[in-house]
Amino acid sequence: MREKRVSELLFVVQGGVEPEHEAEVLATLDREFTTGQNVYVCEFNHFLEVCLVLFAEPGRRDFLEEIGRTLDGTHADLRHREAWRDLLARI
Repeated sequence: MREKRVSELLFVVQGGVEPEHEAEVLATLDREFTTGQNVYVCEFNHFLEVCLVLFAEPGRRDFLEEIGRTLDGTHADLRHREAWRDLLARI
């Protein structure tokens, strides 16, 4: 990070930090902050919720459409595409 002059780093994680590693992670974040590195750890669902608020209505529609295009474009398994279809039908 320092070589490339990156001072903002975001880790988006699924399920948060495991409790047995929390103290170590917090200590690392504090240590990096004191050296000028802003390192953030954010749980995916919270991150997505905030992003969707910031996207506003047109951005949310684009986001949903892009997920569908990506599922189709990557030839995702039919069960995943059907699950996406069913999820959209409920909103």
